Amino acid sequence: MAQKTLSSRQWMSWRLVVALGLLTMLYAPLTHEGQLQRWDIDFTLPLAEFIAPQRPAPPLAVVVIDEKTYRHAPFLQTPQVAWTPFIAEVLQAIDAAGARVVGMDLIYPTTLDRPGLVPGYDRPFLNALHHLGQSGRLILGYGQAANGPISPFQGQIIAAGGNANLRSINLLPDRDGVVRRYLASVPTDTGQVVTSFAAELVRRFGAAPPDKDFLVDFSRNPASLPIYSLTDLLECSRGGNVDAFKQKFDGRIVLVGSALDVEDRHQTSRRFSFKRAAATVESACPESGPQDFASLMNGRSIPGVFVHSAAVETMLAGTALRIIPAWIDALLIGGAVVLVTLLFLRQSPLRGAAFAAVALPVLYAVGALSMSRGLLLPFSETGLAIAAAYVVTYAYRFVREQEIRDRITLHFGRYLSPVIVERLADRRRDARLDGEIRAVTIAFFDIKDFTTLSEQLQHAPKELLDIANTYLGCIADTIQQHRGYVDKYLGDGLMAIWGAPDNDPDAAVHAVDAALACQRRVEELNHSRALSGANAPSLQFRVGINSGSALVGNVGSRDRVNYTALGDMVNLASRLEGVNKIFGTSIIIGEATRRQLPRGYITRRLGRIIVKGKEHRVRAYEVRDHAANDDHLQRLRFRNALAAYYRRRIAEALAAFEDLSRTDPAAKAYLKNRSSLTPKNLPPEWDGSLHQ
Repeated sequence: MAQKTLSSRQWMSWRLVVALGLLTMLYAPLTHEGQLQRWDIDFTLPLAEFIAPQRPAPPLAVVVIDEKTYRHAPFLQTPQVAWTPFIAEVLQAIDAAGARVVGMDLIYPTTLDRPGLVPGYDRPFLNALHHLGQSGRLILGYGQAANGPISPFQGQIIAAGGNANLRSINLLPDRDGVVRRYLASVPTDTGQVVTSFAAELVRRFGAAPPDKDFLVDFSRNPASLPIYSLTDLLECSRGGNVDAFKQKFDGRIVLVGSALDVEDRHQTSRRFSFKRAAATVESACPESGPQDFASLMNGRSIPGVFVHSAAVETMLAGTALRIIPAWIDALLIGGAVVLVTLLFLRQSPLRGAAFAAVALPVLYAVGALSMSRGLLLPFSETGLAIAAAYVVTYAYRFVREQEIRDRITLHFGRYLSPVIVERLADRRRDARLDGEIRAVTIAFFDIKDFTTLSEQLQHAPKELLDIANTYLGCIADTIQQHRGYVDKYLGDGLMAIWGAPDNDPDAAVHAVDAALACQRRVEELNHSRALSGANAPSLQFRVGINSGSALVGNVGSRDRVNYTALGDMVNLASRLEGVNKIFGTSIIIGEATRRQLPRGYITRRLGRIIVKGKEHRVRAYEVRDHAANDDHLQRLRFRNALAAYYRRRIAEALAAFEDLSRTDPAAKAYLKNRSSLTPKNLPPEWDGSLHQ
């Protein structure tokens, strides 16, 4: 058994598949944990948060200085630096309620408690900080600005227990300004490395913080946390509602920060989220009523205190996003590229685009599902790799197929019709050209009196061949310009087809237009040859055109075939070309062709003809050029004479034809048998048909 081998084309395709797969696998590690994977989080989170499994609410509460705080007494029209006694009251109530640890995402770098201002003003605040700090249940935040650190007033740091209870609240955005990652530890000015703000809160709560930076899980809307306005809590505290504080803060991590529309806001992975949390959260005191905090989180950015709360929840729940290793990343992307490239090589660009359009949403859904389970898959990288594979594959196919088309055209263009060569070169279409019944229009062109010319030039065969090639080439070019297919050359003539191999609903119109255009081209060619001094006489041609259904396809032997048309209507077209000799005309069309011509074409009925090889009569029509000076009166006289002829008014008809024959060769056809055309000699079955 012969062993199958791959063709050069198949080898090139496999080389492309392997090359794209390897290049993708080599490039994938370079993008690992890069910006594209950061965007994966943002793009897939809107769906991931819908399908993420339910998890218990975290032991976390947030106290915010919001717009309501600024609008209510005692905060109204009071400088913020003077709010420390009010904050102290709330902190003391939270402390008494049994909060496990309190994180202050607020910085007061100045104070009124100094000589010359209001000595002792911050004492309640310092006492609250001291009580929480000495029990290890307080973390003060400080910020790092371009000009240096922004720290709480030194007295507050001392009261809270010193630098041991001080942590940076700075967030680390990615290069696009979006916060996705949270620091597990930060360096200090002294060169030490300490836990970050949220990590220290988790550690003091009693859980183990991570030992390296992590991707925050933002799948839970921060608005769903227990959130309380500072002014509500102050009112609740002054009302002595100890049970309410106990219920809301006992055993919890409490974050205190600002939640305003324009201050300390950050873009996070939730920037594209469209899932909204419940609009209200109950206040600590029933008498203060529910408070709407959802609007603070429904924009593209959220307050910084909620970034810290999301980091705390991520550490407590253990839901930090995990990124697969680089080598698995490379295998996944490379494997996807190999599979889609194999598919693209076998499908049309439109089907390939449709597959890619389906594959990308599927990839997105898989990425969202894995992210909802805490695993980040390379959705964006795979999608871009598929898009790149699509472009490269179809660019490769275009170049390769163009090379094949050029090669086929070069090899066969001199032997076959350009239409057939185009079919063979275009692999997207049926190159087999199997037989089928098609509605076509057939035309036969023949050079008039070429036999006489051949006799005159029998000693100059090269000149005769040049003349034939010149005229037939002119006719063939004109046919192809009018969407026709030159089927074959027949000595001093040719056969042309409209409507095959390509469908053409206006085949009859295009065939007639081509014949009229050929008539003009040949006249121009005669004129130019006359001006050049050529000795050969001017040539004319005859055309027979017919329309109808024919069998079109390959005809011939196993080794040699020709694409042509077969059928009775083809034979009739050939006979109509010969009918021109009877009437002295140039272009004759059949009745089926005439019915398909729109108004505006100049035609006249020549009569009924019984052509060779057919028993039934056919109607023949002459077509004249649109641009010719048509003698409408002459056509009318010919029609009237023909009508009289068919009505057996022979004497009247012959007299009219005699008068017309001086200028109209078609009238002479009816005068040839005038001696036998008398009313006495006409048999009953006579219908006026002429015989070819």
